[in-house]
This record gives sequence, structure tokens and C-alpha cells, in this order.
Amino acid sequence: MQTVDQRVGANVAELRKARGLTVRQLADQMTEAGVKLLPSAVTSLEQGKRRATAEEVLALAYLLRVNPNRILFSERAGIEGIKITPTVSTTQHRAWAWADGSWHLDSQYEPGTPSAEAYADFRQHIRPIEQRLVSEHPAVRAARRMLSRVEAMVGALHQAVRPEWDLAGILGDEPADEMTRSMARLKDEVQDLLVQWSRIIKKGPAGGND
Repeated sequence: MQTVDQRVGANVAELRKARGLTVRQLADQMTEAGVKLLPSAVTSLEQGKRRATAEEVLALAYLLRVNPNRILFSERAGIEGIKITPTVSTTQHRAWAWADGSWHLDSQYEPGTPSAEAYADFRQHIRPIEQRLVSEHPAVRAARRMLSRVEAMVGALHQAVRPEWDLAGILGDEPADEMTRSMARLKDEVQDLLVQWSRIIKKGPAGGND
């Protein structure tokens, strides 16, 4: 299993070649972006012999036209192992879910912490406040629950469910009944949201005529 430095280096080399850049060209672009990096340093980084700083990761992602996650994590999201730290590992799939904020890593929380509690805490702290206000709305939460059930069912139909997934934990013991309840909850929450929206429209823009 690659170290974090080896993985980052391999990703940079792969993306640099895909963009048709030489080592010197990438080094020059880094310097122009305000992050001085000699060609020899780029080579050492790509070989996993040099650790990229946070500033370098951001600049590399910008110049290679990807997001920082693509620099930090593997290209694939399979069940193979991937290092998060020298002593913490997970699967590629779980690493990407953690990186894009769709799920937490169990090892981040005390053993025995309920998944729902850990996930709620995780989501509370990974988004800007504006996004948190949106994501905490009951209608959005209901839609997310519904979507997770739909995705799990589609995955099962296509036999794409990963071995480590607990399908029963996602869908419940009675998937049809759970889906029906989720749809009813989503309908109620969306109707309530539409009522609130209608009230705002009727009041008009802030600062308008009283």
C-alpha cells in the first residue's frame, strides 16, 4: 500500500502528463502562481521522496485543473486499501466518501458511537455555515434520506453493493415499508417548504412597500 506521499506524487505525475506538461513547465507555472517549486523538487515530489505542503497541494490542484481531493486520494474508488495517515487506513471507496463529505470514517469516533450520531456531528462541522443552514432544513434531510435509500436499492439491483456496506442498515428490514414512509415524510416536508416559500413571495422583497 502506498504511503500518502507516494500517492500524492503518483497523482501529480499522472495529471501532469495528462495535461501535456513537462516537469519544468509545471515548476514554472507553480512559481508564476506564487509557490516557488524547482524542477528538481517537482521530480522528488512525484517520486514520493518529498512531502507536498498544503500550499503546494492547492496550487497543484489549481494548475492541473482538478480539486485538491484528486491530488490527495487515489484515482479509483474501489475496495482496495488506502492510507490516510501512516497508521490509519481505509478503503478507497470510504476515503472518497469521507473526502466529499458524504460519510464519516468510523475510526474518527469512539467505538460504539451510533452511526447516525457520528454522521450528524461530521456533517455539522465540514460545511460553510450557509450550506449547513440549507442542509439542516427538514425538507433537505428528508430528501437526503430518500436519496440514500434509492441509491442503495439501485446498487443492489446492479450488484454493485460493496462487501463492507450494510444494506439492511441502510434500507431497514422492510425496504418497501421504509421507502413508503420516506416518501410520505419527503412529501410533507416539501409541502411545508412550499407554504413557507409562498409566504415569502407574498411579502415581497425586503425593504419593499409596507
